[in-house]
Amino acid sequence: MEEQAERAVKAAGTNALPYLLDQFTRRTSRWARTLNRLAEQFHASPHVETENERISVAVFGLTALGPDMGPALPTLAKELADPGRAMAAAQIMGRYGDKALPFFREAIKSTNSAISIWLIGLSVESQGSDGPLIPKLLSDPDSEIRRKLVVALSHSPSVFGSPSAAEGLNRALYDSDAEVQIAAAAALGKLKSAARLALPSLLTLVTNSNERLAHAASNAVQLIDPPARPSRP
Repeated sequence: MEEQAERAVKAAGTNALPYLLDQFTRRTSRWARTLNRLAEQFHASPHVETENERISVAVFGLTALGPDMGPALPTLAKELADPGRAMAAAQIMGRYGDKALPFFREAIKSTNSAISIWLIGLSVESQGSDGPLIPKLLSDPDSEIRRKLVVALSHSPSVFGSPSAAEGLNRALYDSDAEVQIAAAAALGKLKSAARLALPSLLTLVTNSNERLAHAASNAVQLIDPPARPSRP
């Protein structure tokens, strides 16, 4: 059944976009929510399609479209600020690679910190920290974006403790912005033994002239491998 639906969506191509985007963005009215509650309460049969059901249909269809989904990026990007749709929007956009990058950058810059970290984390989850978007964001000219990405790498459950997450954070230790370096050191400390590959970099920072950075690096070494931490003079 799913294969048939996928073939139908691909055959429709970009002509399917208006319907799929309507399914993704349309909010459920108050009367529809009330009707569904009453139907559930009294075990009645009437049922109005819920937002989650429509979003699921849209995610399936937009994913099936592949490259033909491109014109939907601006609409999906607007939904990154909506906690109820950000996850689905980020996952769909993450499949579109470099062309989604400007939209992710704008969303990261414009939304509140919690949602920024969430959607970057979703990008990490869908692509892997060595995927096409993450390295570009790690080297973004805007230090705010780099800093938020580093924080996201330590908050993303699916990459927590993975070698790829530690490698990305290790690269961030060499960032030109000290705040990015400090955030990377703190995140590596959270990874504990999974971040052993970063020990040489962290050990060089323990004596850094920036006291906050040196302290963050020292704490990270203590969490990753306590015996490796240099003794204080």
